[in-house]
Amino acid sequence: MGKVNMAASKAVKLKRSRAKSTPKGFKVGEGVLVFEPRAVYDAKIIQARQLDGKQLPMYFVTYFGWGSKYNEWVSADSVFKNTAKNQDLKRKVLAKLKSVKKKTNKEDKVKEELEEKDEELEQFMSQQAFRSLEFSITEDTKKLLVADWEKVTQKRMLVQIPKKKSVKAILSEFRKSHKGKDSSNKDLDYILDGLESCFEQSIGSILLYHFERLQYDNIAKDDSLNKLRMSEIYGGEHLLRLLVKLPEMFDQVDLSKTADTLLQKVINELQKFLMKNKEKYFGGSYSKCEDEYLSIYDSNKI
Repeated sequence: MGKVNMAASKAVKLKRSRAKSTPKGFKVGEGVLVFEPRAVYDAKIIQARQLDGKQLPMYFVTYFGWGSKYNEWVSADSVFKNTAKNQDLKRKVLAKLKSVKKKTNKEDKVKEELEEKDEELEQFMSQQAFRSLEFSITEDTKKLLVADWEKVTQKRMLVQIPKKKSVKAILSEFRKSHKGKDSSNKDLDYILDGLESCFEQSIGSILLYHFERLQYDNIAKDDSLNKLRMSEIYGGEHLLRLLVKLPEMFDQVDLSKTADTLLQKVINELQKFLMKNKEKYFGGSYSKCEDEYLSIYDSNKI
């Protein structure tokens, strides 16, 4: 079962590609569209990286209208050609999001609106964070993810850090609650250690919304935080985002059938554990930003 733990790190371990183009056909310097969960951005590719031994690359992009500090690595399945058809799709996505926001800020209504998509929009959204693959993201989890997105990207709120119940603490409590059950203690330890490692490696690259990046950058300047691991700073909100990203991350790793089955089982049980204790892990997490934060953030938009 050590393979599961190693796979968690391998899933996000990258190497630079020497090629100027990639298997998907994007070139360095090319203008593209980056589709993220509930957002679409015009961007330009600066660099490309190739996953070890795999065909799915990642791209380092700069977003038009944003400062260079918001440049980031994105997965190839989020990058699309800047064609007239995709620009039309972008307008449809943004129009749908705008109508959802106007309708109501209630989580169940948001979900209802997101489900009322035309066929082309449905195809795109199925590739994003709410896709339900082997890990079977539940309706309660989806509602929390929608509420999380809305608070950060629409209401411009931030998760208060450090969280009293950090990712490390949550995984530790989950570990204790499952000792002696179906999965052996050793197997469970391997998987949870791998998840924590996965979180450490991916928090700065794929688990943050743009509005949170300034907060993330400020951690290095905070003497009370910069000696802590990211899994000791962030909590359930960002752990949920990791769980949703796992299918695409582990899609690049060859796991045995036994390891794959056990991984799915643990992730599903962890998800139920989070929902059972959601008041404990998610209650009162967000706060409004200070004017200084908003001013600095807005000043980085070109």
